[in-house]
Formats: sequence, C-alpha cells, structure tokens
Amino acid sequence: MSTIHKLRVILDTKEDIFRDIDVPADHTLEQLHSAVLNAFGIEDGEMASFFHTDENWAQGEEIPMVDMGGHPDAASMAQVHVEDLLVRPADRLLYVYDYLNMWTFFVEFVSTFEAIEGEEYPSVSLTYGDTPKEAPSKDFGGDAGKSSGSGLFGDAFDEGEGDDEEYDGDLHEGEGMWE
Repeated sequence: MSTIHKLRVILDTKEDIFRDIDVPADHTLEQLHSAVLNAFGIEDGEMASFFHTDENWAQGEEIPMVDMGGHPDAASMAQVHVEDLLVRPADRLLYVYDYLNMWTFFVEFVSTFEAIEGEEYPSVSLTYGDTPKEAPSKDFGGDAGKSSGSGLFGDAFDEGEGDDEEYDGDLHEGEGMWE
C-alpha cells in the first residue's frame, strides 16, 4: 500500500472556496497541478508554478512547470514529489495557474494515511464553495496615490521617488545599457 497525503487547497478569494485532495505521496508536483485543476474544474492548458512559502504565505523560490534552464539546481514540477515538500502540518506551497488571470491557491499539508484498497488517487475528499467562472481579481498595489508597501509588489509601482524625471525615449551619452 502507498502513503496518501491529504492536502487542503484554498482558492485566494474573499469567499471560502477550498478542496481537500488526497494524493499519493510519491506523485510529482506536476501531477498535483493536474489534480488541483480537476478538483476546481479549471481547464488545463496554461503555464503554472508552485512556490515555496513560510507560515505567513510569503512567496519564496519558484518550482516552475517546465525547466527554464536558468539555474542548475532549480527543479521543475516533474522532478519534485509531494513527499519532498508537504509532510507535516506547517508545510505549505503557493500555486499560481495561468499567469494572465492569476488563479492563486494556498496548498497546505493536513495529514497522511494509508491508501484505501480499491480507491483511485488523487481524489477530492472534501469540497467547499463553488469555483468562480473567472479568476478572482487581485490587488497589486495598495491605495492609489499612497505609498503603503502592502500590495503584492510593495512600493514598486507607487508614486514617489523619481517621478519628477521624464524619460524622452533616447539613450544619452553615458547612459548605455551595458556601461
């Protein structure tokens, strides 16, 4: 018999919408990606990534769907197994599907149990809430005109430093990209 991990997958939305997915511990994150989409009734076909996270859900290192060749130690979803990352109650991942619409999910470990003979896995053991037809909208910047730093990109797109300089579209002497 194989070990099954019960994972709670929560859609990032104002309403409570989540699924408990029972997945074999030896499944890859690529297989978990498919299980999440199936559980929420979302059509596959877009890029996705899992992200390491801490207890406050702060986004960490990316585990992309495909190997982008950027870092020799980086692994893709097909190379990482559920049992490598999600084994105790404090273990969590962020999952982002479809970079244009930003379906965002919180994935957390709930428990382990031995597979039940005759059951097919992965399976959804609990469903709460209905999946919206479109990805929930995201707040990417905090209050307009205020420098709060609380949005997804902090102060990166807030008004402030450097706003008094205008870019005329030309590089001037001494402003080369590689200088």
